[in-house]
Amino acid sequence: GNTISSNGFVISQGANIHKLDPLGNVLWNKNIGSGQGIGYSMLNINFFQNQLYITGTFHENLSFENNINFNFPYTDYPRAFIAKYDSNGIFINATSHGNGNDIFKESEFDNNGNIYLTRYHYNHLNSKLDKFNNSLQLIWSNVLSNSSNSNTHSVYRPNGIRFNNENNKLYLWGTIGLTTDIMGNSFFVSTNNSIFQSVLTEFDANSGNLENIKRFDNNSS
Repeated sequence: GNTISSNGFVISQGANIHKLDPLGNVLWNKNIGSGQGIGYSMLNINFFQNQLYITGTFHENLSFENNINFNFPYTDYPRAFIAKYDSNGIFINATSHGNGNDIFKESEFDNNGNIYLTRYHYNHLNSKLDKFNNSLQLIWSNVLSNSSNSNTHSVYRPNGIRFNNENNKLYLWGTIGLTTDIMGNSFFVSTNNSIFQSVLTEFDANSGNLENIKRFDNNSS
C-alpha cells in the first residue's frame, strides 16, 4: 500500500508530521496530501503560541479536515498552502495561495507568527514577496521585480529568505540576469541570457519596504 507504519510512525505519501515526546515516543502523526501531489519546495514548519504552522506546495486537489478543499488548476506549476494545527495535532485552518503560474521557492516565519513566501513567475515575468499573519490572512504582496520579456532571466529570482529578530528585517538572497529591476533599482548583468549574478536584499518585515541592496558578482546559477 501507500502507507508505512513502524515504531509508532505512520508514513504516507504526501507531507508527514510527527510529534515525539522527550524519550522519542510518537505522540501523533498527521498527513497532508496524497499521491504525488505534495511538492518538496517550501516545506517548512514553525511553532508559535502553542500552534503549528506548516507551509508547502501542491500539484493536485488538496483536502483538509472541516471540509476545507483547494482545487488545483490545470498547470505544470504548483500552488502554495499554509496549514495550522494545535500542539495536539488538531486541525485549525488552512489557506492556499497562487494561481498556478508561479514557482514558489522558500518560506520563513517571524517572531510574531507571520509567514512570508517567495515566488517568481514560471515565464520570468515577475517575482513577489508575500506576507500572511498568524490567522492566515494575506497582509501584503509586494512585486520585487518585473520584466516585459518572457523566457528571459531579467527578474530578481529569490532563492532564500531569513528573518532577523534582532532588527525585524527580512533578508532575501537571489539571482539577477540581463538588466534586472528590483523595486526601482536597475542592475545590468550581461546581454547573455545564461549569465547570472547574486543579490542580497533587506526588507522591513512590517511594511515590506526595501531598505538595502548588495550585489555580488559571483557568476551564480
